[in-house]
Amino acid sequence: DRHLQALSSGFHDRDSRYSLEIKEAQDLLHEHYENKEVVAKVFRSRAAELQAMQAEFDAAVRDHRWAKHNAEEEEDELRRQLRLVVTENRQLKASLDGEEEQLSKLERQNKVLRMHMGGLEIDVSRSLVSKAEDDPDALTPVAAQ
Repeated sequence: DRHLQALSSGFHDRDSRYSLEIKEAQDLLHEHYENKEVVAKVFRSRAAELQAMQAEFDAAVRDHRWAKHNAEEEEDELRRQLRLVVTENRQLKASLDGEEEQLSKLERQNKVLRMHMGGLEIDVSRSLVSKAEDDPDALTPVAAQ
């Protein structure tokens, strides 16, 4: 009887110990499962944030490329316009130089003509004075005669 009782008591002790170990293992498993769910939730949240950040980065890269492309096109257009302005400026400068040279030539001719005109005025005056001295009636207007 004692032997049976000792066997029975040993069995119950082992059963209790094993039941306790199983319960502890189940609690630990449940805790790990809950942690896994929390970690998975955090992972999904971070993955969504990362995806949003990637989309934002991609949009920024697209915007940068678009802005760079537009800036390059604008720069090319401004360079083309600058070349046209420089070319037109050179043509206008050459035209101005030609016009200034022509003006200078005309001013020299005008000066020579004025000098000749002055000489002619003196000659005409002398001629009229001489004619008036020779024939005072020759200078009288035709309508008065």
